[in-house]
Amino acid sequence: MKDVVPKSTASSSDTGDSHRSIRNVPIPTNRRQFTPIPNEHLHKESRGKRGMKGTFWLWAVAVVVACFAVGLIVSNFFAGATITVIPRQMSVTFPPALQAMLNAPSGVLSYQLMTTAVSASRTVPANGTTQVSTTAEGTMTVYNAYNTSQQKLVANTRFKAPDGKIYRIQNAIVVPGAKKNASGMLIPGSVQATVFADKPGTDYNISSMTRFTIPGFAGDPQRYSKFYGEASGISGGSTGMAPAVSSADMQTAQSAMKQEIVDKSSGAVSSNLPAGFASVAGTLSVQYGTISDVPADGGNALLTENATATVAIARTSDVAEAIARLQVQGYNGEDVNFTDPSKVSFALPSGTTYSSEATTIPLSVSGEAALSWQFDETKLKSALAGKDKSDFDTIVATFSPAVAKATASLRPFWKSSFPTDPARITIVISAGN
Repeated sequence: MKDVVPKSTASSSDTGDSHRSIRNVPIPTNRRQFTPIPNEHLHKESRGKRGMKGTFWLWAVAVVVACFAVGLIVSNFFAGATITVIPRQMSVTFPPALQAMLNAPSGVLSYQLMTTAVSASRTVPANGTTQVSTTAEGTMTVYNAYNTSQQKLVANTRFKAPDGKIYRIQNAIVVPGAKKNASGMLIPGSVQATVFADKPGTDYNISSMTRFTIPGFAGDPQRYSKFYGEASGISGGSTGMAPAVSSADMQTAQSAMKQEIVDKSSGAVSSNLPAGFASVAGTLSVQYGTISDVPADGGNALLTENATATVAIARTSDVAEAIARLQVQGYNGEDVNFTDPSKVSFALPSGTTYSSEATTIPLSVSGEAALSWQFDETKLKSALAGKDKSDFDTIVATFSPAVAKATASLRPFWKSSFPTDPARITIVISAGN
């Protein structure tokens, strides 16, 4: 029987895996060792992440504020509104004739007289010289700043220049009454008239603006200071020797100058019409003055004839209102005009004889027979300025019956109120359907 040797007593020099234990297994030296992260680095990393989050939110808030500011700027810079208005309109039938009164009071159809200075010249041969004595003449504007009533001045009424020289009107005139503006101030009424110097001679010629008083009103200080005339073109006065012109040449030249003056008068009336007025066809009259005669080059004489063209004119809105009073049921004196005043004309009825001394004339109207109610655009803008869009219909209703319908468009589209500045509100008039 063999002896059994216990493993625990086996020699350490014996070879073989049977002699290894977990305690004797060596740890590899090439493995990466774990190095703990210091606490301060962990804190820095945590703070960095928090800082990045804070910066992000700061930028986000800045962007929102910037967008709000840009929106506010855009909203204010481009803010505006367009109001499209369809006014009340109505077709009418023109009456055969209307009666118009010269410078009539409110509520009565009125017409005025407009005077325009016109002249013509011709050069004719001179045959020696001749003794002449002519009086100066020209156009004067006569003003009434005294009251709202018209004032008639009879023929030969005197006007005195600052140096005491006297000039007279040849025919009677009617000076319109003054008008009151919105603030109650008087705007002088005026009319033009031809005046003649009281005596011949060059001393009565005037080339600069001069103010004249009316001696006949000297006993009434207020009337004396409020009625006056102004003129800057009074000429033709002379005495002494002047070129002699044969009667045949004078007659030919005078006929040609008169025709030129007539032709010029119609154009002068059209170009000098006040805004909102139309002339009355058939009422144009021309008053001719004295022909002046002065030397010209080449042994000739220059003949000049001055004239004053007078025509009746009427305000288109006054005529439209007179027709509305006759034909529109329920009309209560609202402001009315023709839909297109340029397509309406006034004239004396056929067969009527006109006199410049008349104070009442028949008036015939022709053209596009349509009336349009008027409203104050400035007042509408002021009424809407700064108001909420929801108040639009209520505000527009206060402009009835002139405004039949109105729509509003605001800019930018998100605005819910009208601009506070009325200048940013535009009114567009539409004829509607």
